[in-house]
Order: sequence, then C-alpha cells, then structure tokens
Amino acid sequence: MNEESLRTQKMNQLLTEEVSKILFRNIDISRDNLITISRISTSSDLKNSTIYITIFPENKEEEVIAQINRQIYEVQKILNMTLRTKPIPRIRFEIDKLAKAEQSVFKAMEHIDETVDNN
Repeated sequence: MNEESLRTQKMNQLLTEEVSKILFRNIDISRDNLITISRISTSSDLKNSTIYITIFPENKEEEVIAQINRQIYEVQKILNMTLRTKPIPRIRFEIDKLAKAEQSVFKAMEHIDETVDNN
C-alpha cells in the first residue's frame, strides 16, 4: 500500500472516530434516531471528505440529514480544534445510498431463502 493511500485510510479512520463523538455529544439531533457512519471517502490530497451515514428509521433520513447539515460548521469547527493533523479535510454529509442498496439485496435474498425453505 502506498503512503498516500495509507494516509487517506488513517484519516478516514480518525474522522470516523471523531465525527461519531461529535454527532453524539455536540450536535442537536433527536436521540430517537440511530445514526451510523457507514463509510468515509477522503480525497487523495486530504482536503475534502464525504461522510456517508445511514439513519434509522428511514422515514427520518431527510429530516436528520438536514439537521446535521444545518450544524455542519459546528462539526467542522470542533474537528479543527480536535485534530492535530494538517490539512484537516472539509467535510460534508450524505445519505449512504450504497448501504441502502446492499440492505435491499440482503432482504431480497432472505425472502428467497424463506420461500425455498417453505417449499
């Protein structure tokens, strides 16, 4: 693994830990929702990161992502104060559509297994 991809991988791991803490401790979001960071994609120059999240229940996704995005500057400010690395990526949040697609495939496979077992 080259040094650049190792740095990106380490940054993604660090961001996962720190952003999880920030979302739990510092951001005003209803605690009735389960928010999970499913993956992070950071540019090779470490200047930008997209944080992909899943939200349960699904019918609250738009509301919760809007709440997070209204407070994104607070999240970024806390990251800037907390992380000791340079550069600190500029972050943005998105609903993880890949995780939703994977979940749909698994549900379909379970349904097929149940159908086969019942016959």
